Amino acid sequence: MDQNIKNLFDNAISYWPKEIDVSEKELFQNDGADIRKLTAIHDDIENEMSLANLSCSIMQMDWAIYTALHQLARCVDIIEPHKVDINRVQELYVENSKFT
Repeated sequence: MDQNIKNLFDNAISYWPKEIDVSEKELFQNDGADIRKLTAIHDDIENEMSLANLSCSIMQMDWAIYTALHQLARCVDIIEPHKVDINRVQELYVENSKFT
């Protein structure tokens, strides 16, 4: 893994709690999901990062982490953000970077 991506990941993941109960959720037939607690936590993290004037790269890494966690939360009731699959996060980060 590229050291720059690893550093971005380590920085962004440090804002996330160790564990999140995502048992309250609404799943949709189109494979979507409304997971309000996860979204609220991410909104708080995003606001904190914005207030700290963090780089766009860290914000993009945070979005990749949130996306991976959201996908995972559709299938489980407790997620541990610090144990997220870093390779999946990297894939999402690289994919999202193509659009900026």
